[in-house]
Amino acid sequence: MKPKKGDSGSEMEEDLKDPLQLTKELVLLIVEARTPDVSVKGRVEGPHCPVLRGRVAHKCTVDKVECTRASEFCCQTHQLYHNNIPICLDILFFPECYHGLQESLATEGNGALAAEENSLLIERWTIKSLRRRQDEGMSSNLLLQAVRSYLHFSQISSWLYSTGGKLPGYLVYRVYAPGEEANLQFSEPPDKHTFPVCSAKHTEVTVSVLSLKRQPSVPILLCTLSKSSESQSQAAGDKWQHDATDEAARISSSRFVQKS
Repeated sequence: MKPKKGDSGSEMEEDLKDPLQLTKELVLLIVEARTPDVSVKGRVEGPHCPVLRGRVAHKCTVDKVECTRASEFCCQTHQLYHNNIPICLDILFFPECYHGLQESLATEGNGALAAEENSLLIERWTIKSLRRRQDEGMSSNLLLQAVRSYLHFSQISSWLYSTGGKLPGYLVYRVYAPGEEANLQFSEPPDKHTFPVCSAKHTEVTVSVLSLKRQPSVPILLCTLSKSSESQSQAAGDKWQHDATDEAARISSSRFVQKS
């Protein structure tokens, strides 16, 4: 970013976005930009995505699951950022079963369960903040636009479009510190994309993503833990079916539209 003639360095810093706020916006954009929606497009942007021009900002309420979930992701991001730890964000695909539903509703998961279950790692994002070493860099708005464009053309968006928002499984999002999910790896060597360095206040923010190579169709994953589930009583099984149906219907009916 080149300073305008007559602008001082301190004035330029005032125009730059707070790096923690930018990092939270990036996390929420990645998590909510591809919210499944039963429609031709197959997806909508969730309410906590960075606000586009002309769109009314979302106001959170404590009784909405998506608001609580977004708050938890922000808290996890805040904790990692203030300990100078890079933010890692995995996106996994779980079978359409009880375990998949439970994992999709949580913000913190059991890495051992994810490895034991027949899950598929689709994307692995890394967001780093370092003291700025160069004066020029992409603006925060341009970085958000670039990430939004990447998500629009991603494999997950393609799957949602081809199924009309009815994926045969659950998308699971996990924010963590590097090394915490080392037991979860891609099924084949992933593609890598690195976004241009972004200038934030006193900081430069870097974003990169590893993604599963394009698949010819949406994978159908079978629940490998189903045998243990069958040992549960019939009453427990009936209760899960009822709860899962109600929860899935409620989630798919809540159309996200968001704030930063």
